[in-house]
Amino acid sequence: MDYHFHAPAGDLRAANNRLQLAPPALPPSFRHLSSEFLATEMKRDYLAEASFFAVFVGVSAWPIVSMLQALAQLAK
Repeated sequence: MDYHFHAPAGDLRAANNRLQLAPPALPPSFRHLSSEFLATEMKRDYLAEASFFAVFVGVSAWPIVSMLQALAQLAK
């Protein structure tokens, strides 16, 4: 424990002739910080990631489509 700590005088408020401590300022929550960060990052990276995803889906679907065409030719 830090027994030398003294609250600064700026944190004191007077209301109705009573001395009250000001409520401490709450730090921003982790959810708020992460949503702010992701909002700026997502705008920047969304188009690149979406295009890479489309390429991966196309490359993955190509052998399946080729197999279906080959099976259709065999059935004739």
